[in-house]
Amino acid sequence: MIVDIRPAATTDLTAISNLCAARAAYERGECDAVGSDDKLAAALAESTPRVEILLAVSDSAPVGNASSTREFSTWQARDYLHLNCMFVLEVMRGRRIGRQLFDAVRAEVKLAGLRLIQWQTPDWNHDAIRFYRGFGAEELSKMRLSLDI
Repeated sequence: MIVDIRPAATTDLTAISNLCAARAAYERGECDAVGSDDKLAAALAESTPRVEILLAVSDSAPVGNASSTREFSTWQARDYLHLNCMFVLEVMRGRRIGRQLFDAVRAEVKLAGLRLIQWQTPDWNHDAIRFYRGFGAEELSKMRLSLDI
């Protein structure tokens, strides 16, 4: 199977929204779709984009994505890449698409001169945890919290 990993463009907004909704459903959550295309377009179109999104495309159809932002760690006094989301459609898993996406993210990290990636996955997602451990990732013990204001 040939999969192309490429940066997302504003023409990919519907595909990105669909992948975000599929991920939210997989993680037993909800995706706030109200105005999401406009917000994503604005974030991608900035001179220094606030988010980087990679798309995995097979036969002209988006089958996965990885989105990330550059963050600063005060503990380590350095920038790092926060991998906000990495998702492959369930029917496409097991075809090394996730590995290709993660390798592309790691290449972007190196290109940006960074040395650290951080992310989270639900503690019940044992397949994802096993996948990330396969790269040598270490688990950090923290609880992620959220507050809508």
